[in-house]
Amino acid sequence: MSPIIREDTMTSYSIANNSYQVELYDTIDKAANKWAQIEPRDNTFLQVPYFRFLEDAAPTGIRFRYLVFTDKEKVVGIAYIQLVQLKVGDALTDKEIPAYQQKINAVILKMANMNAIISGNLLLTGDHGTHFSSSISTTLSHRLLQEGLDVLKINLKQQKHPVSLQIIKDIGDAKKESFKTVLSKSYNEFTLQPNMVLDVPENWESFDDYLQALTSKSRVRAKRAFKLGKTIRKKEFTIDLMKAFLPQIDSLYKAIADNAGFNVVYLSGAYFLNFKEHFPEKFRVFGYFIEEELIAFYTTFQNHEELEAHFLGFDSDNNRKYQAYLNILFDIIRLGITTKSKQINFARTALEIKSSVGAKPVPLYYFGKHTNAMKNHIFSPVLSYFQPKVEWKQRNPFKKIVD
Repeated sequence: MSPIIREDTMTSYSIANNSYQVELYDTIDKAANKWAQIEPRDNTFLQVPYFRFLEDAAPTGIRFRYLVFTDKEKVVGIAYIQLVQLKVGDALTDKEIPAYQQKINAVILKMANMNAIISGNLLLTGDHGTHFSSSISTTLSHRLLQEGLDVLKINLKQQKHPVSLQIIKDIGDAKKESFKTVLSKSYNEFTLQPNMVLDVPENWESFDDYLQALTSKSRVRAKRAFKLGKTIRKKEFTIDLMKAFLPQIDSLYKAIADNAGFNVVYLSGAYFLNFKEHFPEKFRVFGYFIEEELIAFYTTFQNHEELEAHFLGFDSDNNRKYQAYLNILFDIIRLGITTKSKQINFARTALEIKSSVGAKPVPLYYFGKHTNAMKNHIFSPVLSYFQPKVEWKQRNPFKKIVD
């Protein structure tokens, strides 16, 4: 496929039977003028300032591309892409795998390392990959995205950066069937852990309203956590305080990340500092101290009417002693109510304890394909083999269903 336009800052290709064009950019500043014309006003994670932050604080091994879809030079859609070198062996962080299984893994892992195109954001949970004009039907938007990804794959190959895997990340129930209809049959559908979400009722004006909505058993459990954590000194970090505690933040985050079982993205304390510097009001960082020792921290981002629980870190011994993690979940709920958020996004992992404070699972779907037909055929079984098996029981802490 040949580009119809080529400039220093952009390459444009005809797609959808020459009815539309997709423009490829490698930095957000090059795409900014067109991107800002259509970026959603209610999602900071698809806006120019957020991508400037990410480029400034890019995790190791991730590069970015930006797709702008046009119809006769009118911008009708945007897609955010992450280019990742997936090294499954490095991503597996389970230290307790038996020796025999390690040998099996070693054989499989030889064909599991690959360059991937990810439509979406590995640093977030949810559909933060695309946005299209209301003039574009859902079906057409999926077709444009699929063809745009194929164009990007060809473009990268021409630049001597071949790609083996294409993934469309975190598709909700509302879009799932449409994607299945539009995408070529070479795409495999798969799921990971669900997103855990708490809808905040309008009549919750304070944290006491949340506590009153709990069953007596759940309220007793909450009060026990508060009692165990009463010696914790809680403090919101300023930029200067973050700089002073950056090594501890880095260490506490890595203590959690290293035990995640499967971890594609690795961050450092500098990521959190950079986020705070770019979004001093929206991105908030809170520390838990015992005397002068930082034993835990958590971060949140106010994405308009949704509060995002971002990354955190804690010391496992002190977590057990003070129930730090459970207290963190309650404090995030308190913040969500205070900020009048309509929804709190707790993301994946720790599903049962998040459900015990009221979060509900929201399934998200992935679609992926390997360029090699044989490897694509075994894509789903291999993924299932390496995906951490999580058994959990959904809890409902409320007296009645919370609308």
